[in-house]
Amino acid sequence: MTQSNILFIGMDVHKESIVISLADDDRTEVRRYG
Repeated sequence: MTQSNILFIGMDVHKESIVISLADDDRTEVRRYG
């Protein structure tokens, strides 16, 4: 049986800052970096 791991990555880019958010495929928790 093959297990699939999916990671959603979001980027919010501005002149002053860049924020990166990560979410697993179950979409229960979003982790923010930036």
